[in-house]
Amino acid sequence: MTLLGSALHAAQRVEAQSFPAAPGITVRLDAYRGAINVVAGASDTVRVTAVLLLPTNDAATAPGVLAGFTLSAETKDGILQLTARNPLDHSTRFVWNKEPRPEITFTVEVPAQVHLDLLTNDGSITVDSLSGRMRARAKTGTIFFRQIDGTVDARTETGDVVVSNCTGAVTLRTRQGDVRIGMVGGRASLETVEGNIELQSAHDSVKALTHSGDITAGFATVANASEIRTALGNIRAQINPETSFSLRAVSGWGRVTNRLALDDVGNGDSGRLFAQHNGGGPLIELRANGGRVTVEPSAAWRSN
Repeated sequence: MTLLGSALHAAQRVEAQSFPAAPGITVRLDAYRGAINVVAGASDTVRVTAVLLLPTNDAATAPGVLAGFTLSAETKDGILQLTARNPLDHSTRFVWNKEPRPEITFTVEVPAQVHLDLLTNDGSITVDSLSGRMRARAKTGTIFFRQIDGTVDARTETGDVVVSNCTGAVTLRTRQGDVRIGMVGGRASLETVEGNIELQSAHDSVKALTHSGDITAGFATVANASEIRTALGNIRAQINPETSFSLRAVSGWGRVTNRLALDDVGNGDSGRLFAQHNGGGPLIELRANGGRVTVEPSAAWRSN
């Protein structure tokens, strides 16, 4: 433990620990709050550093609040369990409570191949390019994964959920925030209540749901049935025209606009489109109850 003060009326504590990492290890960090940054290391070692910064003019307060922080570790059944706690830094604060709270940042260096299980109540989660099963939970804060060779299950209540690329399945959830992902190789389950959804390149089935927001979904292939639905927003589906699929598009209050050379097209009215392409295949269902639907070739084909 390192406890430091400065002329800027701030106190800082740094807690650092290292652990051997066997192949296939799961690193589980339970942070009662604070930002979590996971970076790829070059060795078979897990290094965790917690930095607590407490801006305060009360010299008597800082040592107590910082000293109350604990970071415990236990390895069992292939799981390295890291648990952070501080009984002097309660998770619930009221507006009249003027006691200072430390800013907390966890930096976790892990092997490039590792399974993660991350939890924080108040703070962002950022994960470097890694291989393995990824799980992240936050109550308030953005979750961001770079390139993952594996699977991602990420959920927050308030904040965006972003994944650059994932070779396997993804489950991404938020209540207030956007969901964005580049390429996904496996099944994609994407959901928000108040926010937009953007998926650039899907290679398997997609289920994308939002109550209030727009959805953009790009299909590199159509391997299985997909459902895209928004209550108050627009849908833009960008589909590789070389793939085979069936399409059902419905707009409650707007129009359905098609820019693909579909075959066997059946239109009930301007707000509905039923069609097949290249002989038909897995069904893509698009439903915008309070907006418009646009179907067009994917970006790669539009540029040709």
